[in-house]
Formats: sequence, C-alpha cells, structure tokens
Amino acid sequence: MCIRDSLLQENIEVKSVIKDNENYEFTIADGRLYLYDEGLYTVNILDNNSGLEYSFNITIDTTPPTLELVGVENGGTTKNLVSMKNISEENCTLVVMVDGMYFDYTLGEEIEKSGQFIVTLTDEAGNSTTYTFERVYSLNSASIAVLAGLGVLVILIIILLVKSRHHYYKEETVEEIEETTVTDDFNDENDENAEI
Repeated sequence: MCIRDSLLQENIEVKSVIKDNENYEFTIADGRLYLYDEGLYTVNILDNNSGLEYSFNITIDTTPPTLELVGVENGGTTKNLVSMKNISEENCTLVVMVDGMYFDYTLGEEIEKSGQFIVTLTDEAGNSTTYTFERVYSLNSASIAVLAGLGVLVILIIILLVKSRHHYYKEETVEEIEETTVTDDFNDENDENAEI
C-alpha cells in the first residue's frame, strides 16, 4: 500500500513510521510513502509551513478472516448438524445463505436446516472468505420415535376397524324363512275347479 502524494505535499515531512510498536524503515519515492507489510502503522509527520507535528494510524490488512466449520468440511456434504465457531478476527460480518435465501444464523448455533449453504465472512478491511457445504435431510432419533409412534397408531386403528367390522357381521341377524310344503299331485281330474 502507498499513501499518495496528496498526503505528502511538499511542505510535509515524514519524521518516523512505527509498525507494531517498532521503528519501521520506510521508503518515499515520487512524493509517496510506501508501506508494504501487514500491520498497524503510526506515521509521524511534520508540517514545515506551520512547524506542527501530526501522527495518524494506518492498518494494512490483506489476510482474509477464517472460521471453523464443525460437522462438515468446506465443500463437503453431510447429514450431521453443522455449526461455525472460532472466527480469526474481531468485528467480522458473517452472511449465511441457504438455497439462495438469507439464513439468520448466530455463531455457535447448530444448523438443522437442509440445503446448499454459502457462508461469507468479511473483515473490516474488506477481505473475505467463502465456505460452501450441503446439509442433506436425515432422520434423528426424535423423528424416528415420532414416525414409529404414528406407525403403531395406524396399525391399532386398522386392527380396531377390522374387529368392529367382524363383530358387526357376527351380530347380524339371519332371517328364518319358513318352509311351506304344498302337496299337489298335479292331477287335474280330481280337481272340481279345473276347466275342461
């Protein structure tokens, strides 16, 4: 990084540069102060017109922040619960997207939602790191217990329905039909009412 000539006008003289609390050998070329290494710098300058000395701080940060994914590797797929912890720098912005939608996440919480995750961590200097992972849906012990309970309930209902239908048909009354026997010899000669 360099501080441009707008800060180093002809009447400005750089007296010293302190980096991480130690004297730093600086370079001035073409009216520019060049600072290359990461760190916190304190620049002391003299305004030759007024005779006043000033100092200001500059932080050079080119290292992207990191965090620790728990339950999955970066770029991986898992059925496990996933969480994030141990951000390498303070004052970072953490943005979590799942399937293209913003996901409200607090550092350290376990993620139960399934989908494609994109996690972006950005520090105050604008350096950022992106993590991706996929969490696929899986049944946990509570879900399995609920499903087993529902299965038992369905079986009980079926048994009750079968028993009640069986009982219904068993109690159904059967009508008795009286048999009447008619004796007729089918001999019309003896019948007085027979027509000739």
